[in-house]
Amino acid sequence: MAANQFGYNAYVAAHGRKVKGIETGVSNIQNAINSGFANEFKYRMGNKTLGMYQQNLDEEQKRIADLYNKRTNIPSTATYTYVPVSRYNRLVIPAIPTYTEWLKYNR
Repeated sequence: MAANQFGYNAYVAAHGRKVKGIETGVSNIQNAINSGFANEFKYRMGNKTLGMYQQNLDEEQKRIADLYNKRTNIPSTATYTYVPVSRYNRLVIPAIPTYTEWLKYNR
């Protein structure tokens, strides 16, 4: 009976180790799969975040370009006042527009 008990105990121990090994292997596979999903999620979210930043930059560049174009589109009917600075050169000062004239070009 003792030999059978020893054999049974050895069988149970071996079976436990086998099951533990299988569980560890399955756990490692699950961790690898979850890690792959997590990395894919981080990759996609990172690209979406970069896309949002790029969109903000593009909009800001467009706003700056529009602002620059507004300021450089001076109407040809603008009047200028010439103020002599010295005998040899003149300083050109544009006439101050009225509020309604200013609104025409700054909307």
